[in-house]
Amino acid sequence: MTKPNEKNEVNSLEKLRDQEAEEEMSKSNKAILEAIKQGFKVDFKTGDVISPSGRILKAPPNSNGYRGFSFYFNKKTSCIKVHRIIGYFKFGEEIFKPGMMIRHLDNNKLNNTYDNLGIGTMLDNARDCPPELKSEIAKKGSAKRKEKIAVFVNYNGVRMPLYECSQLLGIHVSTLHRRIKKGWPEKLLFYKGQISTATLIKAIEADAKAGGE
Repeated sequence: MTKPNEKNEVNSLEKLRDQEAEEEMSKSNKAILEAIKQGFKVDFKTGDVISPSGRILKAPPNSNGYRGFSFYFNKKTSCIKVHRIIGYFKFGEEIFKPGMMIRHLDNNKLNNTYDNLGIGTMLDNARDCPPELKSEIAKKGSAKRKEKIAVFVNYNGVRMPLYECSQLLGIHVSTLHRRIKKGWPEKLLFYKGQISTATLIKAIEADAKAGGE
């Protein structure tokens, strides 16, 4: 059973993740507005993005299957998903409202033509999802859950399932699982709170050095 203070810690972590997601979305929105200000345009018929110089961008799909392009903004490279910038031209700042997303009406992430893009919530998107695609998504989710459940860790000399360790420490099981897959050293694996990249690198290097001695 989770203790009250552990519940508070879990809630705090969830709020932090929500804040980070909101900040990231804000950056994405600002990038869209800046791209339009710089002169990027879209072709509603083909779903392509056109650069300020008039060149059609290749906009290859990312690991999630969405086409995107990069441009220089605020002294660094920013990335924008094609369907979102076209969605802005179609729906305006409605797409920036919390909980709203651009939807591919035919469920083809690569089809960013004007008539194929709609706007709605994640629930709206799920309702439009074909039964066979819902089944495929459910199977993938189930496989991921089984993968996490099958993992065991050693905490304070006790071997236990990852899920139980997550409940004990008040750290989300996905966070622990991600740290394990990334090869985090054991002394940082169960750390609560933010860890800088520099600290993590030093810890990994120290572990590697100790293992080689």
